[in-house]
Amino acid sequence: RSAQRAVITNLSPNHLDVHKDMEEYIEAKKNVYKFQNETGLLVVNADNDITAPLLGNGATHYFSRRIKPVNGTYLENGTIFRVKNGVSEAVMPMDTILLPGIHNVENYMTAIAITDGLVSDETIRHVAATFGGVEHRIELVRIKDNVRYYNDSIASSPSRTIAGLKSFPEKVLLIAGGYDKHIPYDVLGPEICAHVK
Repeated sequence: RSAQRAVITNLSPNHLDVHKDMEEYIEAKKNVYKFQNETGLLVVNADNDITAPLLGNGATHYFSRRIKPVNGTYLENGTIFRVKNGVSEAVMPMDTILLPGIHNVENYMTAIAITDGLVSDETIRHVAATFGGVEHRIELVRIKDNVRYYNDSIASSPSRTIAGLKSFPEKVLLIAGGYDKHIPYDVLGPEICAHVK
C-alpha cells in the first residue's frame, strides 16, 4: 500500500551506498505513491527534472518557484499562492516564514499543497510565523559573542548542504564530514567557494 497523500520534494543523487544506482533509488522513491488509488494525491516539485514528470494514480499537484502549475502551489513576487484548476489565491507572504532559506519556502509550498482541504490557511500562517524548526535541520543551537551556531547535521548529501549554505545571506564557516555515500561532490565545490568564508 501507498499513502493516500504523498510528497516527493526532490530527487538527486543520495543513498547510492545502499542502492545499485540512481535508477533503483528513483524506483524505490516511487513506492510512496505507486499503489495509490484514483482518490490519491501526489505532490511533486515541478522545478526538479526528476520529479516533474512523475504522475500519481489519482491527482498530481505541483509546487514551484518558477512556474504557475494548473494545480498546486507556486511563488510569485514573494507570495505563496495556491492554485486549483488554474485559479489562484494568495496564502501568505514568504517573509512571514520563521525558518531561514528558500528550501523552507518550498517546504511550506509543499505542505500547503498536500494539506489542501485539511488545514486552514490561518493555521498554516500561524505555524509559519511561530515554528522554529526541528533538531539537526539548520537548528539554531546557540548565540555566543554575537556569533550564531547552527546544527545542520541532517545535511548528509551535497544537495542538502548546498540548501543549508544558501539559507544565509552572509558567508558562513562550515564544518562538514561523514562517511562516503558514493555521491559525486563536484557540485559542492563552487557552492562552498560562493557561500563559505
